[in-house]
Amino acid sequence: MDPGAKLSAHYVEATTAMLYVGGHLDAWWYERTSPSGDATCHSVAAGTKSASLSSLTASTTYTYKAYSKTGCNAADELATATFSTPAS
Repeated sequence: MDPGAKLSAHYVEATTAMLYVGGHLDAWWYERTSPSGDATCHSVAAGTKSASLSSLTASTTYTYKAYSKTGCNAADELATATFSTPAS
């Protein structure tokens, strides 16, 4: 992990949220690691600090991880964020 990088969730609603990465200026990638079902490695352009999440489920706890390289490999992990969506 990059000790300067941080990942957080903001504007968390029942079915949407925003992921924000801090302390990292280059391109980054993220994937949902919990609950399972979406192992897609999403890319975010350099200089972009946020990514919009949709199709979330109300009253669910999610964990997302950010990575410094494509492929979303554990060796490239920058930071982790866990958050819960409210009831709808």
